[in-house]
Formats: sequence, structure tokens, C-alpha cells
Amino acid sequence: YQNTLFVLTADHTQMKQRDRYLTDPGAFDVPLVLFHPGRRLTVPNADRIAQHTDIPATVLDALGVQPGACMHIGRSLLQAGPGEALFLFQGHFYYLRDSLQVRYNPERGFQPTRRLDLTTYQPGAPVDGGGAAQRYARAYLQYYFDGLLDNDWVRPCKPPAPAP
Repeated sequence: YQNTLFVLTADHTQMKQRDRYLTDPGAFDVPLVLFHPGRRLTVPNADRIAQHTDIPATVLDALGVQPGACMHIGRSLLQAGPGEALFLFQGHFYYLRDSLQVRYNPERGFQPTRRLDLTTYQPGAPVDGGGAAQRYARAYLQYYFDGLLDNDWVRPCKPPAPAP
């Protein structure tokens, strides 16, 4: 028991519990609870946007194992940094980074980047300078699709090249 890390989560939320869950991003707002009886785990920002691919990096970090270069997608939630998530909902890809929302429809392309109210998950007016968020979204989508096409979404770590 003392050496056990407990991880509790879900794959989706209950749509009728709160109005924020009725939004497209809100449908993916799920709990994540980490408990280790032998130590206190501190999360720098418990409200930051995250995704399920962050869980393996977070577990490794909680256990004191450095993720290294193998964690191509997913970041430890025990470390400070921007929150981000990519998900597909009703034919649209959504990329959330901090409080920005990028929406991509494969038939119509990218829609304007919008500021996202993290309390209600309601998108606001388009923001100027949303190009950086769209570039991140393009990179995530390319990595995702190339990985599916090549059947190597989870890529093995390559050992460092020997010194000359």
C-alpha cells in the first residue's frame, strides 16, 4: 500500500450535470485524481487543460522516473507548463492550448482561433495572433495522422548515438 500510486479518471463526463459540460470541450472535462500514501503530490495548476495522453508522463513523474524523449505527446501535470489537448468531436478536431481554442474541420479547414472561457468552456470572439496556436494544432494533427498511417503513433525511444 505505501508504495502504490492510485490513479482515478474517466473517459468522458456526464453531459447533464453542469452547463459547461454541454459545450464541445466540456464533453471531455473529466476528473483525474492521483494519490500516493507515502508522499504528497503537488500540481502547479489543477485547472489547466490536459488530456489522457498526459497521464503516462504524470505517472512516471510521480514515481520519479524521467519520461525522456519517448513522451512525444503528453506532459507531466506535476510540472509547470502550458495546458493543451487535442480531441475529435462531431467531425471537428479541437486543439486547446491554455485559453485558446483552435477548431479544424477537414472539409473547411481551420476556423479562427478563439479565446476560451475556462470556467464555462464558451468560446469568445476570434483573437488576433492565433497563428501560433494553429501551427501547434497543425503539428499535432500531422503527428497523429502520420502515426496512424505508418502504424507507429507510439514511437520507441532511440538510444543516443555513440560519441565519435
